[in-house]
Amino acid sequence: MGPLRAELLKAWRSWATTILIVIVALVEFLLGYLVIWLVVQAPAQEGSGFDEAAQAALLATLGADALVGNALSMLAGLGGALALVLGALMSAREYGWRTVGALLVQGRSRVAMVAAKVGALAIVLAVMVAATFLAAFLGSAFVAAIEGDEIGFPPLGELVAGLGVGWLIVGAWGAIGLALGFLLRATGLAIGLGLAYAFVIELLIAGLSPLSDVVEAIARGLIGVNAGTLAASFGPELPPGFGGPVLEIEPGLATLVVAAYLVVSLVVATVVVRARDVT
Repeated sequence: MGPLRAELLKAWRSWATTILIVIVALVEFLLGYLVIWLVVQAPAQEGSGFDEAAQAALLATLGADALVGNALSMLAGLGGALALVLGALMSAREYGWRTVGALLVQGRSRVAMVAAKVGALAIVLAVMVAATFLAAFLGSAFVAAIEGDEIGFPPLGELVAGLGVGWLIVGAWGAIGLALGFLLRATGLAIGLGLAYAFVIELLIAGLSPLSDVVEAIARGLIGVNAGTLAASFGPELPPGFGGPVLEIEPGLATLVVAAYLVVSLVVATVVVRARDVT
């Protein structure tokens, strides 16, 4: 437990950990609820595709029944990217600080060092998931109070399942960042390449998937596409033009794909640390 406590102490003393978690929670509340509620308040325009029926459907997505889906959508998007950043920071900064050798001199095996970082990252990401769900609840309660409705809660079973799925999604992204940090040994490079993949390569392939069966097959294996589909399986049906999953993928299959990214990334991280010299 000593190595795990040490990794947790380093994580929580880093300003980046708190800031990234707060960013996800704030964006969930502001963009996921407040901004959408303001959009709904705009006068309906007949013939524009955003009439009163569309407004009512969009407002319904801010209720307690949609809380789990809303939180998971944030975790599958921005939350996943920031989880990747946290993972990269947790592994690559040891090389920037030149403290890898010091960690191993204390008697830790290389596998134990990786395991401690994985455990600390899992706990940090669990806090991120909880903060995002809390922000979604506050947003739902805010809208309910303004609209004069009762403040509700999602079904307990759905909430527990959503928390587990959210943890899996950000865990997979965080494991990718952790592996990139150990592989590249440079914080900036690991974060830059990871975010380029998340926001450029994945989006480009997903956007081109309707044009080619080959590209669609590739897109079906991407972590972002599967995480988004998995999150959408908990959410309500959105009005036309307000997003939704890029591809239709069975939730069970999407779960397996995301879990595969998690396992493979952790294996890669462990193999790299064991096989390479620490200097």
